Amino acid sequence: ERLQVDRIMSYPGADEVFAGVVAMIETSDTFCIVHEPGSVPLEGKLRTAPKRFWMRNLSVPAHRVVLWQNLGRLAKALGILHSHGLLHGRIDSYAVFTEGAQEADFRLGGFEWSLVLGEARTVHPPLQQVRTKIRQLTYSYAHDWKAIASLFASFIGIDPGGLRRADPYIDTDNPIELTDGEIDLLRRMIDP
Repeated sequence: ERLQVDRIMSYPGADEVFAGVVAMIETSDTFCIVHEPGSVPLEGKLRTAPKRFWMRNLSVPAHRVVLWQNLGRLAKALGILHSHGLLHGRIDSYAVFTEGAQEADFRLGGFEWSLVLGEARTVHPPLQQVRTKIRQLTYSYAHDWKAIASLFASFIGIDPGGLRRADPYIDTDNPIELTDGEIDLLRRMIDP
């Protein structure tokens, strides 16, 4: 895990889109990463943010511009991971870090347990049944992209599974008026 984190963090521009790593601690049964101070998981920021925080007011188009810029930052981070043959596998509001600034500052973290891609080897026929069951648990690059898009859809009140419906909003009483382009972007990431 240490080599994997070091390899990713040494990539040009990685320090701008990944949560900074101060230390890696490993014991016989635990591995953890200590991140730079300042950034917190987005989940925590959303729980404690005041009502005037830009993410609580995404009906304001300028705030959504910041949201989409943050999507671009996470897409760059995901591109770096994928270019190294790694899958994140667990993108959610705990894996995204922010300082809560009024400008785009999202950083991707939680990749210390990323999955390494490899090619399947031929196996004996009895093991093929096991492989078939394991394939149901298979992750792919598409899963990572879908996870990011689903996370962003949840921020703006869109049901990720309902993007093909005429009304994909979760809260139909008070929906955020999105442009067709915004909905289309999420639709293409979640259900290409």
